Amino acid sequence: SPYAEGAARFTEYFGKKLVSGEKLVDLYKELYTAYGYAFHHVDNLGSALHWATDTRDPVDSCHEYKNPSAPEANEHFGLPPYDNYQIINLSKTIYEGAERVTAWVQDNQCLKNSLPVCEFWSMIPSFYNPPQMDLRIFESSLLSAVTGLDVDVDKLAMAGERIWNLRRAIMVKRENRTRENDTLNEPYFKKAITCPAGSATGLVNGPIDKAKFEALKDRYYELRGWDVNTGWPTRAKLEELGLKDVADELASVGKLP
Repeated sequence: SPYAEGAARFTEYFGKKLVSGEKLVDLYKELYTAYGYAFHHVDNLGSALHWATDTRDPVDSCHEYKNPSAPEANEHFGLPPYDNYQIINLSKTIYEGAERVTAWVQDNQCLKNSLPVCEFWSMIPSFYNPPQMDLRIFESSLLSAVTGLDVDVDKLAMAGERIWNLRRAIMVKRENRTRENDTLNEPYFKKAITCPAGSATGLVNGPIDKAKFEALKDRYYELRGWDVNTGWPTRAKLEELGLKDVADELASVGKLP
């Protein structure tokens, strides 16, 4: 039954059968960011790129994108301030550097969901009192205190990166994920989108410049150590993260660049 197969298949099914089906499909594409998962407002390039490279709505566990009041914390982690990569006022939007925000948040999202720690206590400005304390020092100290394992900041950060790369490898092998799939629904590139509900009701953002978004993806893949043409993890990156077996598995099915 299409009723049980999610909004994407529901819309596709009835879009072909109802008199107003085409309007239903158009509405769906505007209210849903990517891949048929529930609408969650995208007002910045960081979360837009995260949406494009994930398989479901990621925003429930990555509020790190929303920290316009803490540019010093972003700078501490080598990230641009929120005002640079927001898409509410396009005259201020800077595409360069947004890839660093996305990769950082994705890795930290994987990490905090695995520890686990509270979403709202694990954002970029949390515990910000350098050099004695920052979020990653806190996460490392917390893990060591609870488990007795001596896992320093760099090793823990690598663990988050390892999880994201493993997830990507699964997408590539099982879902045939490629660069072409790393995108948003077309309305986000064609016109400004108004948030229809929730705390951001009425907020207008975009449109996203598609050519600049594709260039942003190039920089993101390069930062990740992935192949730019396919969006696939490379053997070098997987082995760097201790995932040689994963690289071998992708190679065995012809999906290692």
